[in-house]
Amino acid sequence: MSRATLLLTVAVLISISRDGFSQTNSLPAAIHDVDVAVKAKEDFWGAMAVHQRGGPSYEFFSQIIPPLRYVDAAFRNYPIVLSAPGALVKARLVSNGSAVNARANKKTWKDIGVPVTFKIGDDQAEFGADLAALNGPHYERGYLPIVNFNYKHGGN
Repeated sequence: MSRATLLLTVAVLISISRDGFSQTNSLPAAIHDVDVAVKAKEDFWGAMAVHQRGGPSYEFFSQIIPPLRYVDAAFRNYPIVLSAPGALVKARLVSNGSAVNARANKKTWKDIGVPVTFKIGDDQAEFGADLAALNGPHYERGYLPIVNFNYKHGGN
């Protein structure tokens, strides 16, 4: 780690340790510098998360890393893996709610299960296609693998 990166890391850690982290405290601007995090020899963001009051949390990382949305697969939206603990077979829910076990059509993906696509309205539009009209995904109680979506289509 360079001297500048080390000093920046120490400064951010001191700031977080002193102030703690809450939804009302914004993180120091330097923490959003992806180049600093990538060039660091150690886990830059992880070290900061460990030192926040209460330890690492989703709230901490949600302000640093944008939600994953797009992938290089036919369904173009990030898949959410749904599974019972330790299960060998898992379902793949597309994060815009459009499908379960959608075919990726990529050599790097293993397509398993029966693909199901969800359509909505008289025009049979793909559910979740308009991300501006999509509210979700949201997990039950914030963490349970029960995924909820709200989608407005055609003014409804």
